Amino acid sequence: MKKTFILSLFICLMIVACKKSDSNPTNGTIEGIIANIQGGTSIASADVEIFNAVDNSSTSYSTSSGSDGKYSILITPGTYLITISKQGYSSIPPIGVSAVPVIVTAGVKTIASYQMAASSISNTGYVTGRILDGSTPKSGVLTIVSGNGSTYSGTTNTKGNFTLYNIPAGSYSVKGYLASYNSSSVNISVTQNTKTISSDIVLSSGAAGVVTGNVAFLATTNVEVDVSLIIPGTNSTIPGLTVKTSGGTYSMSHVPNGTFLARASWANDNKVVDPDWIIKSGEPIVVINSNSVSLNFSLTGAVLLNSPTNALTTTVPVIVKTTAPVFTWNSYSSTDNYVIEVMDMNGATVWGGISGTPLTRKVMVAKTQTTATYNFDGSGKELQNGSTYRWRIYASKDDSGLPLGWKLISASEEQMGLFNINL
Repeated sequence: MKKTFILSLFICLMIVACKKSDSNPTNGTIEGIIANIQGGTSIASADVEIFNAVDNSSTSYSTSSGSDGKYSILITPGTYLITISKQGYSSIPPIGVSAVPVIVTAGVKTIASYQMAASSISNTGYVTGRILDGSTPKSGVLTIVSGNGSTYSGTTNTKGNFTLYNIPAGSYSVKGYLASYNSSSVNISVTQNTKTISSDIVLSSGAAGVVTGNVAFLATTNVEVDVSLIIPGTNSTIPGLTVKTSGGTYSMSHVPNGTFLARASWANDNKVVDPDWIIKSGEPIVVINSNSVSLNFSLTGAVLLNSPTNALTTTVPVIVKTTAPVFTWNSYSSTDNYVIEVMDMNGATVWGGISGTPLTRKVMVAKTQTTATYNFDGSGKELQNGSTYRWRIYASKDDSGLPLGWKLISASEEQMGLFNINL
């Protein structure tokens, strides 16, 4: 669930043990303890939701922590993402950071424990409700609460129920999203420190939207990549709406009505959407009303980050012991210079980046340089101990014939460059 406040600390998670499970040997088990980071006391009734690590789509697996803070989920083998939420606490993972992948092996018990920090935002309530397919509860439905310029997301459990926490008081609409289904919308009013019960949201089968297109590769080898539709504002993938290209083309059917953000090559695969294409065309938004939409993507090779960064196969932030980390990356052919960007957990830029009117490259280094120390020019904000950040490198090329006098030719991947300050 996405929140609109600054978190005091990212998760403290570590896969600390794997041992033989007493469960069905064809399944595995994830279990752990949810505790308060201040004092270490157990947290009861925290919602634990499981997502597919490939495309961030929801699954039917969910549970809640007991009075002792413990939870346990019997689950089929695979790689998953876990989110933890509770009223009054900052959600895990924090805003702008992907959940940490957990690998489940048949017959093995994986221990994943979390610590939650108290929320710093006041005047919030929470919303509960149910989503039905006709009269039958529907699990695994992405649930969106939107209003007041913000969007919040959750997923229905096996009984079709959902709960979304820490929503500021105000008026909102609630809707469900799932491939092959359209959804009714319910208006609600959230009150501080109060549970708001939504009327039942009803799905209707027969969603008929279609999104198709081609993926072109610029200055890089062609590979088959993933294409997903996500909800703007939460980056939550709509369940069932991720496809793989075949021969550089893709086709996605049974798309529900709505406005979505399309993502190509979301997974870390050393490919990125051509950043200059995004600057010129804007984010790839598709509007579906039982119609067909064509959307093409241009991908290019990513700028490769060296340090500090998570590995390509995971989104676990690496620990750094300084508030002035030294960033290093591989050189990118044909670039004229590099632009550095560091963002906090809320997605706010704390140093560098590209912004303003007209768009301006804020912190640049020469093409011969592949290393830079944080805030070497003094324009950045101080990095905070305990916080998680993401850094990116953009490769840009000067061109006096263009309106801006330059263009971007590549960037590092969105899910790379994650680091946590731990002094």
